[in-house]
Amino acid sequence: QIIELRGALDKGFKLLNWNSLSIPEFTDSCMKSINKFNAVVKQIQKNASIIKGVVDAISSVELLKPPSTPPGAELPELAELFDDIDKNRQAQLDELLRQYHQ
Repeated sequence: QIIELRGALDKGFKLLNWNSLSIPEFTDSCMKSINKFNAVVKQIQKNASIIKGVVDAISSVELLKPPSTPPGAELPELAELFDDIDKNRQAQLDELLRQYHQ
């Protein structure tokens, strides 16, 4: 798209002068190329925004959440703690996948 835009604009630097009869065609060609380029830029910005949202969602997930044991309660056994952490991690990953596929 950049090469196409540059090609359309270059005609004005090399071929045209103030007395050229093809100035309206040149301006139409430039406007078409600029509009195409603008559409590509907007699509890229939209995609970047979507990617940023996904990355922000991933970075804000707490994969290793500590167990919620009330104060004074016994700490869980290591196997139970590992299972709780793994279930939480899997639930968080499943939620991220669900959000990503929407």
